[in-house]
Amino acid sequence: MKKVLLIIFLFVIFIGIYGFFIDSNGFKMKEDTILVDNLPPSFEGFKIIQLSDLKISSTEDIKRLKKIVNSINNEDADVFIFTGDLLGSDLRKEDIKNITNELKNINVTLYKYAVIGDKDDRSTYLNILENSDIKVLDNESTYLFYKDIKPIKLSGLTNLDNVDKALEMVDNYDTVLNIVLTHYPDFISNLLNKDIDVIFAGHSLKGQVRIPFYGGLIKKDWAKTYIDNYYEIDGKRLYISGGIGTEKVRFRLFNKPEVNLYTLKNRT
Repeated sequence: MKKVLLIIFLFVIFIGIYGFFIDSNGFKMKEDTILVDNLPPSFEGFKIIQLSDLKISSTEDIKRLKKIVNSINNEDADVFIFTGDLLGSDLRKEDIKNITNELKNINVTLYKYAVIGDKDDRSTYLNILENSDIKVLDNESTYLFYKDIKPIKLSGLTNLDNVDKALEMVDNYDTVLNIVLTHYPDFISNLLNKDIDVIFAGHSLKGQVRIPFYGGLIKKDWAKTYIDNYYEIDGKRLYISGGIGTEKVRFRLFNKPEVNLYTLKNRT
């Protein structure tokens, strides 16, 4: 009996150390391929890099951001997207300046975009991203042209108040791909009748604590149905970043923080 209790005690200690000090720190680069029918040759190998849920609350988090930016810059991506929740607590002006500088140092071939998360103070968030040369898509859309007359349509959804207006464009081009950026993965349930191919989201942290053969434990509003990395519903593909930070407790288990790299390939 004593041996059993000792084993249980050591296991609990191991889980605690692993969750607090290993899985909550560092990050990995998770790569996925997005297959597209009739993809123009100019978009073959086009790279989109996604960062989400940084939830920065300490100087250690800023140091990790610097490493993340270096890793992103090594990928030679074409577009950078941030899907919300930048800060995890109030920070000093010096910290805000350092975060802004790091985000500004992200280098991609074309553009950097973001959407607003539920933890983002609008004024602070918009100020940081504006000074980081990151365009916030706040219930609005844009076209992304790249070496071709057919663009990618990119839309950012902050909420579901007026989806049709957010997806509306003055000029209607024949597009390569219609992409939606949003913080909230469960928004997809309200978008199934829209002309959308791919949705990039964050928010769920993949459940923060994951149990093998079960999945994520912690579910939140607008991340209750969809919390894992990938889903396909009615032909629409939903990619969810597990993000970098944590919520309430700095603890992730069997759930390494991640940056997500997507490469477009022609479906043959």
